[in-house]
Amino acid sequence: MSRNVQFVKSRGAVIGLESFSGPDAFNGAVSPLAVVSEACQVIEPLLMIGQRRATFGMDMRGQTIRGSRVEDGGITLDECLDDIDAVRRHIGADKIALLGYSPGGFFMLHYALRYPERVSALVLAEPAIYTDTEDLIQRARLAEDGDAQRAMEAMLQYIDPSINKGEKEEMAAEVVKDWQSAEIMGRVFRLHGEHQIRDEDLAPLKQVPTLLVGGSESPMNFHIKRIAAAVPEVTTWWIHGASHLNLMDAQYGEEIAEVVDRFLRSVQAQQEVKAPFVQRSSSDSVGRVQ
Repeated sequence: MSRNVQFVKSRGAVIGLESFSGPDAFNGAVSPLAVVSEACQVIEPLLMIGQRRATFGMDMRGQTIRGSRVEDGGITLDECLDDIDAVRRHIGADKIALLGYSPGGFFMLHYALRYPERVSALVLAEPAIYTDTEDLIQRARLAEDGDAQRAMEAMLQYIDPSINKGEKEEMAAEVVKDWQSAEIMGRVFRLHGEHQIRDEDLAPLKQVPTLLVGGSESPMNFHIKRIAAAVPEVTTWWIHGASHLNLMDAQYGEEIAEVVDRFLRSVQAQQEVKAPFVQRSSSDSVGRVQ
């Protein structure tokens, strides 16, 4: 597959934006239910969603997966949210559907809470929103001191304590390659720690159709359970057998693409009849709950 990548100018950065629906997806205005994803490096689920609707993947500020770069060293929450909004405007959409995985979920959720009127639907795949602040600051200090490897190893240890030392070192080394610099990585960890989301901040989600996707075997799935408890209006889907680290892998791509598409089609159907979106509570989940 040839990569269809464009670059979006944002405040103090250039953000790589990849189309998973072919180059035509960049031409003209797209549907309000076009999907923009963040922190989804594994492309299989996005390719499968892209067979059904316009689908894009964007880098987080500081990542270089699609050729992004930070130009002035700025890493603030406002700038990170500006990146998402710049992408929305670039593809010509008044509203977009957002899909965020892990730290991408953190930023997509912040965007939806600040600009709910610009979000047609929100899909959060184990968003890292309740990570312990001190843990995040510890990672930030390591990276800001130039030790990106140890910062990533600390992150992986938090995500899944069961992975062995060799796997952790290898995975950390691969992730570090995706970042522009250790210093920028550290700044992202730090702003994450300084802008934690509280349960009471989630009230706007009652007005935004929201799907939560979690792995039944993931140590991180408490984030999903806690959001669902705070906002019973959300829909929850559990990927049976998935951990946090493989949740977005190819083996679950078809299932994720199918549930995301069904969810977005239900949102679209409600919009077409101009009726309020009726969300299922977590107790009426469309997925398998262990």
